[in-house]
Amino acid sequence: MSSVAKKLLQAKTVVAGKTIAVCTGGNYLTVVDITDASNMSILGDVYDSTAFGSIGTFPTGDADRDLIFAAGASNTVCVGDYSDPSNPTVLQVFSNSNFTSTHKSLIPDTTRELLFTNCGTADKANCIDYSNPSSLSLLDTITSSTQLDNTQGIAVDPTNEVVYYSSFSDDSVTSIDYSTPSSLSILDQHTDSTAFNGGRNIKLDVENDILYGVARTSNSIVRFDVSNPSSISTLNYLIDSTNLDNAWDVALDLEDNIAIVFDYDQGISSIDISNPSSMSRLDTLSHADFTGVGQLQIDTKRKIAFVKVAGSDDSLSSIDYSDPSNLTVMDILKDSVKLSGRTVFLK
Repeated sequence: MSSVAKKLLQAKTVVAGKTIAVCTGGNYLTVVDITDASNMSILGDVYDSTAFGSIGTFPTGDADRDLIFAAGASNTVCVGDYSDPSNPTVLQVFSNSNFTSTHKSLIPDTTRELLFTNCGTADKANCIDYSNPSSLSLLDTITSSTQLDNTQGIAVDPTNEVVYYSSFSDDSVTSIDYSTPSSLSILDQHTDSTAFNGGRNIKLDVENDILYGVARTSNSIVRFDVSNPSSISTLNYLIDSTNLDNAWDVALDLEDNIAIVFDYDQGISSIDISNPSSMSRLDTLSHADFTGVGQLQIDTKRKIAFVKVAGSDDSLSSIDYSDPSNLTVMDILKDSVKLSGRTVFLK
């Protein structure tokens, strides 16, 4: 184990929360030390133009196994290993014709070691076995031009073995049964062109059977009832064309009943979700370095949001939301080469 890895292992006994951020895109996998979120620094990186050359929007990882999953270039799904943060490696670049260059998201069921991906405008949902992360295998692909049209975000319910896909083009959420991973089946599609027009990312409150989503065209955050995955319905929503304009990503702090929304036109907003009947905005933090497409992750233990932005800013920002009515910037780490991607995953 390297000295950097030992340092981070020791930090886990001191810091109650996340200690590293794994960023992908722009041909790099880059590991950032976030132990001190007010003074972030790059620990290590690996360059691979095939594995990390795409602009996948919402990738994720398996924190227990120190794995990061990325939508690679040329119809690939890629696996990176960051168990040694100072020396991350590429485990596999898995190529398949069902992984189109437009795929946006990847999310695992870590218990079953299944990885779900989408294919954007190719209207596909894939289920991959990653039990051996160096040798992925595609279990099934389901295609639907009506129910999986230009899908964006993915959320997994491992308890009920259901995965949800959001559609940008159809303003909808589609549920898929994966109880038999080699035979995926669509359960329902719920469309709401008022509240979820231009649907982007989604996150699931498994305990309460509520799916949260943000929509870019509606400028909104939406709550869906998924207690019956075969009959999804809209519960309520908040539309704010000023502060949620081009809403892109959402993260949930269910302990404090807060949702954090990344809006690439305005920045970061905190939303009070404590009232089951309605949601309300608490604060919006606008900053020049939040402008552009990217990804949002939060550390619920330390009440810190991390935003990865690609484009002219190429940065990773940390935002203190411990007082959700007064969001504040802690640090902005910039690197036009190693942080030129748009994605981040916390460990």
